[in-house]
Amino acid sequence: MSKVLALILIGVVLSALFAYGVYSYQVATGGAPLALAAWGAMVAGYTFFALMSGGVFDSLAIEAAILGKRDALKLARKLVWLALATLIPGILLVFADLTMMQNSMWIWLGFNPASRIAWNGVLYLLYGGFALATLLYVIMRGEESLATRTGKLLLLGGLAASILLEYNLGMAYGVNFAVPGWWAAPTGILFVVLAFLLGSAWTLLVMETIGPGGEDAVKAWEEYKKGTVLEMGLAAAALLYILLWVTVQQLAWTPASTVVSMGTGYIAAVIAVVVLAGLVPLAVAAARVKSRGTLVTVATLVIIAVLVYMIFPFNTVPQLARIDALATYASLESYVHIEEVVAELLAYTEILAVIGGFGVFALLYGLGLKLLALEPGEKPKRLIVFR
Repeated sequence: MSKVLALILIGVVLSALFAYGVYSYQVATGGAPLALAAWGAMVAGYTFFALMSGGVFDSLAIEAAILGKRDALKLARKLVWLALATLIPGILLVFADLTMMQNSMWIWLGFNPASRIAWNGVLYLLYGGFALATLLYVIMRGEESLATRTGKLLLLGGLAASILLEYNLGMAYGVNFAVPGWWAAPTGILFVVLAFLLGSAWTLLVMETIGPGGEDAVKAWEEYKKGTVLEMGLAAAALLYILLWVTVQQLAWTPASTVVSMGTGYIAAVIAVVVLAGLVPLAVAAARVKSRGTLVTVATLVIIAVLVYMIFPFNTVPQLARIDALATYASLESYVHIEEVVAELLAYTEILAVIGGFGVFALLYGLGLKLLALEPGEKPKRLIVFR
């Protein structure tokens, strides 16, 4: 069985898990807003997929449009499709998280320019639109077209939209659970750094396991990989500094009762992301490791550590802190139990949907490898982009 076929089969199985998680979540909420913990695991999930997708595209845009790397051009089709196939489960999780999906269009029809959430809705579409346009353009006109003015404009436009989305997602998170205003500042920067870290790790994991493709793509990947490993190390170094800043701020205002209620789980999750997503990839980049097994292992650990961090200490703990810290919730103490809020924030149906999102990616990416003209120099034969 080929790697691509195996990927598609895995995608089918995990996509069923995604469908089950989303369906169970919708049945459980019954279309009603969540009682207190508004941002569950699916919010962290769609943010995670958006950052990972953006990181893949950001690196390609910098390498191809700014640095003018030839190897980046040869890999452009696969990398843009990788970014798009990663973004789609994120967008699906956005809609899945809504308890009243039929009203979702109001984020655009009744656009509120003062809302960061509304701007996220626009930026998801803007970044996705640039990525899709870039993919169509490079398949129809070939790799060298990205070295032209139009090609560079598409890449740079996508880069700008992606970074704006990453930063705005971080600021929306910060504002949501901040002591008004001041806690939000580092989260935008943190999310841009996480995008580059996740994007480089995701590119390494997919390319090293599924393969870059034909002979030309393999040669190009060997050169592109050097920059990807370096990028992962630099992003890990930046993460260590910013994570220290964010964690100290988080602990500085989080009531002791909330931190104690999280116990060793909170501490373990923070330590895991520091070690697995910070120190380990930094050491690998510094040592210029080339071993496929090591790179795949490290990239996998980075992705898992960041996902756990985003779901638990970064998303769950601050929302619990709001119950204790903000006067708005003081009147709810008589009937709000912390165990119920934790169960709502870490609902297994949402976590299953997030895990299933990897299946949606695998299915889409595998089908794209089979059906789309993604090899360097490959001419589409049917419907503009198909083999």
